[in-house]
Amino acid sequence: MTARGRQFIPLDDFNTLAFRNASATQDGATRTLAQMGASPLQMVDYAGQTLAETSALTGAGDGFAVMRTNTPLGFANTSSSGEILGLRF
Repeated sequence: MTARGRQFIPLDDFNTLAFRNASATQDGATRTLAQMGASPLQMVDYAGQTLAETSALTGAGDGFAVMRTNTPLGFANTSSSGEILGLRF
């Protein structure tokens, strides 16, 4: 779940999202994600269970996919200030 104001909203079961033809601009030059040093990451809950993970970059270095796992997301721990703790990216 993610926080919106003081409400919790569920992390959508988005299945798989594909990103293609992605690029970034550095010093005025357009570069692929691979040229920028992009690497896969996982979104995990406070217990360390994987919620979403990314694929490796495509062969051209300009695309990847994000897959939502079947792990249900419980309530995240919050601090006394209401800040969400424990979601690591």
